[in-house]
Amino acid sequence: MAYFHGDMLSGDAKGGAKTALNRLLRVAEEEGMDITQLCQEQRIDSTILSVKGHHVNRHRYYSVTKDIINLLSLPDISFRVGRRFNFNDLGILGHAILSSASLREAVYTYINYREAFGSVFNVTCVQNKNGLVISADAPPMDEIIHHHLLENWLIAWSHFPGLIDSSDTIFKGVHVPFDKPQYSELYHKLFNCPIFFGSSKTQIHISSDAAYYPLNLSNSGVHKLCESECAFAKKSLSQSSNLEQVIREKLYTSYEVFPTASAIAYELNLSTRTLRRRMSELGTSYNQILYEVRMDRAYHYQEENRLSIKEIAFMLGYKDVPSYHRAFKNHFGVTPQNYKNISVKNV
Repeated sequence: MAYFHGDMLSGDAKGGAKTALNRLLRVAEEEGMDITQLCQEQRIDSTILSVKGHHVNRHRYYSVTKDIINLLSLPDISFRVGRRFNFNDLGILGHAILSSASLREAVYTYINYREAFGSVFNVTCVQNKNGLVISADAPPMDEIIHHHLLENWLIAWSHFPGLIDSSDTIFKGVHVPFDKPQYSELYHKLFNCPIFFGSSKTQIHISSDAAYYPLNLSNSGVHKLCESECAFAKKSLSQSSNLEQVIREKLYTSYEVFPTASAIAYELNLSTRTLRRRMSELGTSYNQILYEVRMDRAYHYQEENRLSIKEIAFMLGYKDVPSYHRAFKNHFGVTPQNYKNISVKNV
């Protein structure tokens, strides 16, 4: 197979995983995959993936992720990626979580500021007499990516018991939105609680007692400082200079049905009118950004040559193939079919 080589690569000198993609690439290396070649073909510089804060186009991240998953065919690959999670991967948000007074504060710190640090899920937490119920709702996307992201997210929660000095089980239940896998026993070992596979929801339940367990690294001064930085990062999302990137990120995570300008404005605590005005100040618009995102993804879909033109049109939210044809030709100067023919000839 083209992406594999004989020797296993050691961990990188910069200290391991810093991003979700980096964690996946480390697992791929363990399996003998030549990630340098893969990244070159995906136009990603593999040498900078371990640099904190480096922005990787989300659609390209999805594309690389899907390639690795398909090539390795490892049933537990997403599980293994989740086990590589480290709170330091989250930067200042990770430090805010680690310095929280209790598990409850750590959970709410994550939920309050996660969006400013690249989260693609809608995550909520409800506290009742039984404890905390953390739920995740992912936007519509490719089935393989959807499964990978949700399992990765679920398994990351298995690291929370390590934040406290107690042998008690903190979890009361885990709801997994896919069928029971071959490695289901690993879930039970990690969470030590009932696991509900094939659930209609993605949830983590933390007991009421555990919610108030103090954290080993609790430090009110550090937490206050880190939370202030997180609040600043969250506030910056609604600033005009960052709006275009934020909107692009939200659109890159959507498949088939894209959020409207009004929906994005609501998420950012802005009025639709204010959002449009700020976009105008930047010399662009929601429709223009949506068009550019669609064409960028169209280019990658056509280059991959794995989907039919009809499937691409559907994935990009066009109401019919002719509409996609017109947009593609207007942007690239050739029809999707002609572009595909040219790509095949160049292979």
